[in-house]
Amino acid sequence: ALALNAVRDRDVAEQREYKQLFRSGAKRVQQLAAAFTPPSSKSNLNSPYNTGVSRGSSVTLWRGEVDAFDSQNIANIVNAFASAKVRNDDLFEALASVALQLRPLEYSPQAVAIILNAYARAGVLCRPLFDFLALAALGLDPALFSAQHVANIANAFAKADFRDEVLLKYLSATAQTIPSRSYSLQ
Repeated sequence: ALALNAVRDRDVAEQREYKQLFRSGAKRVQQLAAAFTPPSSKSNLNSPYNTGVSRGSSVTLWRGEVDAFDSQNIANIVNAFASAKVRNDDLFEALASVALQLRPLEYSPQAVAIILNAYARAGVLCRPLFDFLALAALGLDPALFSAQHVANIANAFAKADFRDEVLLKYLSATAQTIPSRSYSLQ
């Protein structure tokens, strides 16, 4: 994720070595995602949010790799691909499957905002993921949200043309608790 984010602002489409980095990164992430089983939620495999990505894998994993996914890692990876405008629907689907297996409390407002914004920006509109992350956001303490988190979540839902009235009311109420000095004119 760090290597992909380091080059995401470069002109990936024009430079073969960057394209290869994203291809190789996507392949490895998809292998890890296929082998991922969160230690805390094995029962989530039957979750209504499971996207059906194959979990059988003959991938060689290094110690700790299967546990390498958390909400921030997912956010970093999808943000790198979306920012670089590298479209890889298989990768986004695999990471949606992993994201849906994490517990809602494993998300921060930043991770929710980045993941939703990356999926919307990439045009990969996974309704189960948006619904799940809306629930995750609703379970978070409003004091943890910044103005940017609120704006990015609302923007992602608008880009995806998904409506969630409960989430919008929550974001509106949350935004009103954020001190005015925290807002910028960007």
